[in-house]
Amino acid sequence: MMPKKKTEDKAAVTAVKIDYTNRRETTRRSVLWPAVIHLANYEFRCQIRNFSMGGLKLRFDVPLRDGTEIEIEIPRLDVKLRAQVAWQIDKTMGILFLEDPKVINVIFGESSPVMGAASTSPKKAFSGALIS
Repeated sequence: MMPKKKTEDKAAVTAVKIDYTNRRETTRRSVLWPAVIHLANYEFRCQIRNFSMGGLKLRFDVPLRDGTEIEIEIPRLDVKLRAQVAWQIDKTMGILFLEDPKVINVIFGESSPVMGAASTSPKKAFSGALIS
């Protein structure tokens, strides 16, 4: 007599699918802006693909570890912000802002010049809060 073939419980073998496409809680805006990452005494050019109140998605060719603290300079907005690498897949990187959310709101919020509202520059609005 042949032993019975063991069948697996289908409920126990359920694949977990994670959606990485949009985990942010705030609206993002697509852009193509040049930027510079400052790390130690080095500068690396990159391109901002989109932004939200939480952070940026970049095209960046240099691998960095998750959690690495950097400064991101955005010449178009005349600001330099503290940030942290959240993830990196191939040449795409997500970074989280480490600045006070009030500062980020002035720069990227719905009433900011970036979103089309007339206002003073972010540096003038929070002159002491941004890294210069």
